[in-house]
Amino acid sequence: MTNSGPLDVLGFVGKNRRYEDLAVAADVVDIGGLSVRVLGLKALIDEKRALARDKDQAMLRILGDR
Repeated sequence: MTNSGPLDVLGFVGKNRRYEDLAVAADVVDIGGLSVRVLGLKALIDEKRALARDKDQAMLRILGDR
């Protein structure tokens, strides 16, 4: 938990893809002087579409992917 809410850090994303597999699709953002890689929106949508779980399908609607 952070001051801004929960922080979700995963060892694997999607279908057993690792950080190294997705780093090329990550954006670097500055958070309080710290550079952090964050999965880009298109890559996030692609991963959630590939998983096809109910919770991912619900998130796709929120992310604007129909």
